[in-house]
Amino acid sequence: MKELFVDLAAYHLWADKRLLERAIQLPEEMTEREVVCSFPSLKKTFAHMLSAEHIWLQRVDKRKPAIHGEDFPEDFEELAQELVHHDSRLADWIESQSEEFLDEVIAYYNTRKEYYETPVRQILLQLFYHAGYHRGQVVAIFHQLGVTDIPPTDYIVYQRGRIG
Repeated sequence: MKELFVDLAAYHLWADKRLLERAIQLPEEMTEREVVCSFPSLKKTFAHMLSAEHIWLQRVDKRKPAIHGEDFPEDFEELAQELVHHDSRLADWIESQSEEFLDEVIAYYNTRKEYYETPVRQILLQLFYHAGYHRGQVVAIFHQLGVTDIPPTDYIVYQRGRIG
């Protein structure tokens, strides 16, 4: 199972990088332009992705969450670099864990102060699925902004690129 999570972390990094590389080519005004989506701009969507990932990783790494979306860089390019850096740290962290750790149950409080106990593997799946959900929103935001040359981030495209 660990091999699967190592692979998912590498894919996660690759997919985020592709969208961020495209997004940083846009003028700052476009990354902050108000859109109709869960979060009102491209920048705020990426900030949310980083914040959520940060919180989940701190939980499974048994550290108290300390960083929230408003604490991230104002400059979009710096925010993008921080997300890629965090994705890379996540991939390294997963690589360093034992197979048994994936079944360990983590106790934590969510952002509404509700108590939960969840196996690490389920938390990691939540983290990856959550990011994929928001990457889909990023693509929708690109379209709202008139951006059509968007790199594909399908898992199969990632796998084909590794083979070819």
